[in-house]
Amino acid sequence: MGNSIIRIPSRPIEDNGAKPQSSPHILKLDKSRKTETEKCGDIVSTEQRESETKIIPSESRSPKSVRKIEIIKLAATGTMVVLLLNISQIYFKTMQAKDAVMNSAYAGYEDLMQATPSDMTASGQAFEKAFYQFSMAEETIWYLLDQPEQMTDSNKYVKTASSMLNAGQSVSNAGQLFSEFATEISESGENLFQEDSAGKPSVTEALKEAFSLYLEPARSELAEATTYLDEVDTDVLPEEYREKVEFVRDQMTDLNSFFADISENVPTILQLLGDEYPQKYMILLENNSELRPGGGFIGSFLIVDLNDGYIDAMDFYDIYEWDGAFNEYIAPPVDEIAYLTCCWGLRDANYSPDYAVSSQAVMDFFEREGGPTVDHVMMVDLSLMSDLIDAIGPITMPGTEAELTGGNFELILSYMVESKLAGETSPKSVVEDLIPVVKEKITDSGNLIKTLGVLLDAAKSEHIAAYSWDDDFQQFWRSMNLDGEAYIPSADEDYLMVTVSGIGGNKTDKYVEQEINHKTLISEDGGLLDKLTITREHTYGEAVKTWQEETLASFGYTEISDSVRSILGSGDNVAGIRVYVPNGTQLSGSTGVFEQEPKLMHDNDLNMDYFYMVVRTRPGETSKIELTYKLPFALTIDPVDDYFLYVEKQPGLDNTVFTKEIIAPNLNNNALYPEGEFTEQTDLSYKFESELDRSFHLGGVFSK
Repeated sequence: MGNSIIRIPSRPIEDNGAKPQSSPHILKLDKSRKTETEKCGDIVSTEQRESETKIIPSESRSPKSVRKIEIIKLAATGTMVVLLLNISQIYFKTMQAKDAVMNSAYAGYEDLMQATPSDMTASGQAFEKAFYQFSMAEETIWYLLDQPEQMTDSNKYVKTASSMLNAGQSVSNAGQLFSEFATEISESGENLFQEDSAGKPSVTEALKEAFSLYLEPARSELAEATTYLDEVDTDVLPEEYREKVEFVRDQMTDLNSFFADISENVPTILQLLGDEYPQKYMILLENNSELRPGGGFIGSFLIVDLNDGYIDAMDFYDIYEWDGAFNEYIAPPVDEIAYLTCCWGLRDANYSPDYAVSSQAVMDFFEREGGPTVDHVMMVDLSLMSDLIDAIGPITMPGTEAELTGGNFELILSYMVESKLAGETSPKSVVEDLIPVVKEKITDSGNLIKTLGVLLDAAKSEHIAAYSWDDDFQQFWRSMNLDGEAYIPSADEDYLMVTVSGIGGNKTDKYVEQEINHKTLISEDGGLLDKLTITREHTYGEAVKTWQEETLASFGYTEISDSVRSILGSGDNVAGIRVYVPNGTQLSGSTGVFEQEPKLMHDNDLNMDYFYMVVRTRPGETSKIELTYKLPFALTIDPVDDYFLYVEKQPGLDNTVFTKEIIAPNLNNNALYPEGEFTEQTDLSYKFESELDRSFHLGGVFSK
């Protein structure tokens, strides 16, 4: 075989990286509601390069020969063209080049997949490597891509290869720009949330510059990549690449949406950081081992003033400092609160599973009790804090050598508070002492991305939420899935939300494993009957007791009083349970051992019906209750109709498995949603099972 001559062009690879409002002061509840591959190595083998290829610098490139003109004519007629000396081997060399180019190009895409938000240095290297792969692939067929546009457009393969390579390079450019953006954000983050802005460089100005220099160009590159990918004709690709290209197209759609959301929200983010005016935040520290409808018990809170990205003030308060000095009588709004106290106060303000409703009550109570007007109310709970400590690494407890981890954090903190180790008058000062330690950890430049990841996951699982009385800010929280607002079902849609309130005065909810089974019987005429089973197992026993004792002993705490042990989990779990259902639902029957029998009630804030009951579960025992109820609407199966259920997760709830069964013995199942998530049972029912770690839609289409 004669030597082929590949001329490397000398053109450089372009680097495209280049007035505060007054407080509403009124508890306002008529707000708007929301509704519903293998990796490959080099392109050409070492042996092939040595035996077949001569590298001739572009400076010595000669004018196009007659032979090359003839080859270009072949390309114009639709024949794949490669630059060869022997015309008889065109097909062989074309297929070889095609495989090499496609392998190298997809290797570039696989390199892009190695990028990870938690390690921007490694991501930057992955983007650079991908860019190299795309560049090498392009060099392999430069003689095709350099032809007049009308010639390359006439050849499907050449145009597809060109589009894929251009898309890949645009994506890798975007990746490098985003790496630069993340690096810049991390460096700016060293000042973000630090104390006192006086005399320090502007954090928000640095963020604006990073958005302008890196994020917007990255977004442009991604948009360009999408355009190129739309030009790819998958019919000309080997079968093994078609799925991969479709996967990349889907990823590109998600990335473009992500970048568009960021760009759209940049002005709001800067305002929230105090760019134009200082912002005052109230951050509720909730204990979701003692559940409330809106999350966990509000034991303490922070008041934080943000100005230009800096913390101008951060004050910690025990909730009883405010409630203890409040003498105004306000009747409890719901049974759970009335069970606990005769007087409603700030500590029980999160009485609604809708975070916006609860936050308005928090703001109102705080001002009634003498506090300042706040712009925003945020909630974080112990589950989030445990996940955060796991992500950023253990933290050292002030005054001790022991390390707090995600696994022992809650136990140690609860023991220290309930045992009043810091004194009778300020038992929660241990929490106050921990806050600056945690703050220093999460604002470390190496932990900012990890912290963001934890917060995003917590938003999905309802362990963090935010509310602002300003509608523009509230819309931002909605867009970030942080609003915690309840879903309002349509008139012909099934709905379920089970909320639990720990009304036993202890923190046993952590040790209760809960199963919720929701069955729907669809009759032949379209009637709908639901059966709800809730099973609650109190898992506190010898194993938990031993773990608690050993963990506390490792911190030097060897004495645990019976009262503290009861609070930490050994006491009875007494739960006030609400079951939200569609308005007009009729209870057909109930079974179980109830402290208080189920009764139908109405939530005026949400304009929704719910059944309320009280259930006691002792350590080592299991409680089981069943409710059967008829829905106020029916399906119109003429000839088909759909049944849908929206399952909403209570804020702060953990340890719950949800099962959905649809029974339609006399109907045909045309489709189920989510697709592929239901399994058909032997009794012709359809079953879905999942951890209740988020809210979701379920249902199907049925016909006679």
